[in-house]
Amino acid sequence: MFYNQSATAPVAPSRLNFVFNKWDTDYSKVTTNLEIKPIYEESTEGLIFELTDYGYMVTDYVGNSSEVVMPNYMNNISVNEIGSNAFEYSTITNIRFSNNLIKINDYAFNGAASLTSLNFPVSLIEIGSRAFADCTSLTSLTIPAQIIGDSAFHGSANITDIVLLDTVKTIKAYAFYNNSDLINLTIPSSVTTIEAHIFSWCQKLTNVFTENANVTRLQEMLNTSGYIYAKNAKVVGK
Repeated sequence: MFYNQSATAPVAPSRLNFVFNKWDTDYSKVTTNLEIKPIYEESTEGLIFELTDYGYMVTDYVGNSSEVVMPNYMNNISVNEIGSNAFEYSTITNIRFSNNLIKINDYAFNGAASLTSLNFPVSLIEIGSRAFADCTSLTSLTIPAQIIGDSAFHGSANITDIVLLDTVKTIKAYAFYNNSDLINLTIPSSVTTIEAHIFSWCQKLTNVFTENANVTRLQEMLNTSGYIYAKNAKVVGK
């Protein structure tokens, strides 16, 4: 190697439940003896990744742990997507999402009936169709995603409270259909599109909270979208 030239990095040692992210020191222009150390991201063994045009996507999970940790980065590239069917019918109980997560694709966690909680990162933009349908161990949700897909939480029957943050813009058809234990739902004024029957068959739904200034508008939107067997639901200002 010549003075002020780039060095060749060694192969990073592998570590169980970690993935390599990057080296701690730049080695592109080396002018003196240099020690570099690998930086790792925690990552549950058994996650399968695919590199896309936008970053890494988790496409499958073949591990045995019931608690899964997604890395934020791998090879200095963000991990920002979960692929279709990646955890469908999985028996995992918890997942720690990447802080860079942008999209959860269709059927990603469909039928993952042991999943007990979800802590979505604020980076999340879209939750796909039936992404969390029939996740019957979930009991509460706070959702930042701009787009909540068709039947995204359809049949997740034990959820009692759902809060949509003021980043949410679109709720697609049947998003919370047949969430039969749902009591409280918060829909902020940022929501501009509500498709058909988002909470039909939510027979225990009592309160749909929104800002005081948005009560009339939201009620009109819900009346237009239609809902059945949720006769006790009323829009409440706060």
